[in-house]
Amino acid sequence: MGFDAIYISPIPENAADGYHGYWATDFYSVNSNFGTASDLQALVKAAHDLSTWRLIINCCYCMYGITQVTCIHLPPLYICYILGMYVMLDTVANHAGPTVNGDYSGYTFNSSSLYHPQCDIDYTNQTSIEQCWVANNLPDIGKSSHYLNSCPCFE
Repeated sequence: MGFDAIYISPIPENAADGYHGYWATDFYSVNSNFGTASDLQALVKAAHDLSTWRLIINCCYCMYGITQVTCIHLPPLYICYILGMYVMLDTVANHAGPTVNGDYSGYTFNSSSLYHPQCDIDYTNQTSIEQCWVANNLPDIGKSSHYLNSCPCFE
């Protein structure tokens, strides 16, 4: 059929009704609908094997706690080009899945202090675009937090 790319929806574990993949609850775990991290690595390797040319991109997901920052690479992502297949992994790194009454305990970013305060986006104001919430229940990750700033994901 002439396909030269594979486009993968966001892979982090999501809220139960976040079928689209953009409501991440655990940036550390692969959504079971995609199989395992090993399954994803096998897919990427199969695409990689189609070409001798490749660009290696590590897709970094960060696991943050209140007292520590741990960064992992999950998985190594290869984008194949020239004669092979492109593998593109979509992700959202600026907001988490919906909260219920501001309870973040089940999320990778498990404290309200790691998010911007709730506000509606004013699309004529760049600061508002960067710091307000996409929707009234999708908390915007506060990338200015010293916990988050120490991770290479946000450099």
